[in-house]
Amino acid sequence: MNIRQILERMIEAGASDLHIKAGTPPTIRVDGALIALDEPEPSSKDVEAVVQQILTPAQQKAFEVAREIDFAFSVPGLSRFRSNFYRQRGTVAMAFRQVPFGVPSLEELHLPPALADLDDPGPDRLGWGI
Repeated sequence: MNIRQILERMIEAGASDLHIKAGTPPTIRVDGALIALDEPEPSSKDVEAVVQQILTPAQQKAFEVAREIDFAFSVPGLSRFRSNFYRQRGTVAMAFRQVPFGVPSLEELHLPPALADLDDPGPDRLGWGI
């Protein structure tokens, strides 16, 4: 299983999340809807290999003890991700959430331009008289 390729497909689809577990195709969340990717169903060994690829040795040890781990990582040239790896029914499952490198603009967030005035109100606008 090529995890980078799957993360790239997640971003291309505009997905917020990616879910991976053995025996089911990788699944993305787009606008709240879960969509199975046209990818082979990973085996438990495939998912364990992703653990070895992504986690540091210290994180691997913590995951082994606690049976779950929350962490963040970056893929150069792609994006940052918050992730949760956990054991479910004896196998590893994982969830990834994209954290974009930049801060989206008001327009990208579909927010009204009037909110730009709230960006940096300064002390005078708050009535502090400083």
